[in-house]
Amino acid sequence: MLLLGRFLRRPRVVTAALILGACPSAAAAAPLAAGCSQSGRTVTCTYTSGSNPFMAPAGVSWIHVVAVGGTGGEEGGHGSVVTADLRVRHGDLLYAVVGGDGASYLRWSETDLNSRLLVAAGGGGGGPSNLVPPGGFVSVDTTGMPMVQVSYRTRKHDTDIDHVRFDASAKDPEIVIHGRGFGHRPDADPRRGTSDLGRCGPIPGHTGSDYGDQLWIEDSTQHWSAGFTGYVDCIGLIIDRYSNHEIVYHLGSLYRLAYGQDDLLGGIYKLGRGDRVQINVNGTTFSTTVHYADSDRRSHRRR
Repeated sequence: MLLLGRFLRRPRVVTAALILGACPSAAAAAPLAAGCSQSGRTVTCTYTSGSNPFMAPAGVSWIHVVAVGGTGGEEGGHGSVVTADLRVRHGDLLYAVVGGDGASYLRWSETDLNSRLLVAAGGGGGGPSNLVPPGGFVSVDTTGMPMVQVSYRTRKHDTDIDHVRFDASAKDPEIVIHGRGFGHRPDADPRRGTSDLGRCGPIPGHTGSDYGDQLWIEDSTQHWSAGFTGYVDCIGLIIDRYSNHEIVYHLGSLYRLAYGQDDLLGGIYKLGRGDRVQINVNGTTFSTTVHYADSDRRSHRRR
C-alpha cells in the first residue's frame, strides 16, 4: 500500500475560517467596514483593541494575517508576531481579540478561550503561548503596538460559474467548468508541479500544479482537496483547456495513486458520484453534486 502521510495534507479549513469577515462588503464593492482600507484590489483591516467580529465576505478564498502581541509590563519584553496565510469561506464568523492577557489572537467564539485558532503571545509572560497555524511563522515585535491585521485581494474578474460537468470516471475524472469572466490562465505555483513543493515530492507521474485562490476543487463529502497553494495538499490540477468561458482540467497523478485509500478525516480519496464539491475560479465558489455524464448516459441506455 502506498504510504501517503508525507504527501497528503488537509485543507486549511479550520484556521481558514477566521479573519476575513471584518470587511465583508469589500468583495461585493460596498463601503468598507471601520478599520479597513483599500488600495487597488487589496483590502487591509487593522484592529488595535478589544474583540472584533469577522464575517467572511463572498468572493475571497485566502487572507493574509499578522497578529502582534503586547509588550511585557515592567520587564518590557517584546511581544510575538504571528504571520499566516489562511483559507476562508463566505459566511465564516470569527473574533479577533487584541490585548487579551497581553496576547492577540483569533477564535471561533467570543467567550470560549478554548476556541483560539491563532495566538501571538505578549512579552510579559503569564499569558497564552504562541499558536501558529501550519505554514505560518513567528518573529519578534519591535513596534510595541499590539494588533491584528488582515489583508486580502478582491476578485480580479467579474467571474460567474454557470454549471460544472464531470466526465470520464471517478478513477480519472475530467472537470468541465462553464461560465464567464474566467480571464487568462493563472500562473502555476510552483511552475514545475507539486513535486517542487518540498514537502510533497518526489511524486511519480504528471503531478499537476497548484493555483492558489485562482483555481481549486474541494470534495466536502470526502474531506480532500486539489489545487491549493503550498503545503496544503499535493494533488495538483492538470489544465487541458482554459478560456474566458470554459475551463477543463484533470487531477494530478497523486490522486490516482491515492484513489480509494482512507484520508485522515473519515473519507476516502475518490471523487465519487453524489459527493458534494466546491469548485473555485478567481475566488468565486460554486457548490454542486458529482454526476458523471458518461456513466449516467451508459446507465440510462442499459435501462
